[in-house]
Amino acid sequence: MITSTVKISDLLTEERVCLGWPDAKKCDKFQLIQKMADITTSGVSFSNKQKKEIYEALLHREKSMSTGIGEGVALPHASVSFLIEPLISMCILPGGIDFKAIDFQPAEIIVLILSPKGNSQMHISTLGAITKTLHVKSFRQALLKATSSAEVIGLLKANEK
Repeated sequence: MITSTVKISDLLTEERVCLGWPDAKKCDKFQLIQKMADITTSGVSFSNKQKKEIYEALLHREKSMSTGIGEGVALPHASVSFLIEPLISMCILPGGIDFKAIDFQPAEIIVLILSPKGNSQMHISTLGAITKTLHVKSFRQALLKATSSAEVIGLLKANEK
């Protein structure tokens, strides 16, 4: 098991939490990843070239192997050279979207993770912290019932204590 001092609540902002998506049922996982990449990079001074590199890295990773880990969770992720620290966003979609998960269940909680290239320990620690947190069924259920981004952040902070 990975032990980590990474706190998801330190990496996730209310602006990077999406509750539902009007067009989610019309999207495939690649379109959702694009929309989440846009959310993740908004408010950060990335060039259009860097934003394109982020999406291409996420797309490449997802095409090589699905990031749907099961239990209604997907963790699309990539490492890019121009990041200093991880960036994440979370999308909660009751009913889910098909991420080709190992258990064939749709992903209802999707956490997009961007990590600095060359810092595999940070990447693994971030993935480990998120996986450990989302492994608990009652916590996933609480997230699915959240009605605001602030509530999601509050749930994460309470869970991390």
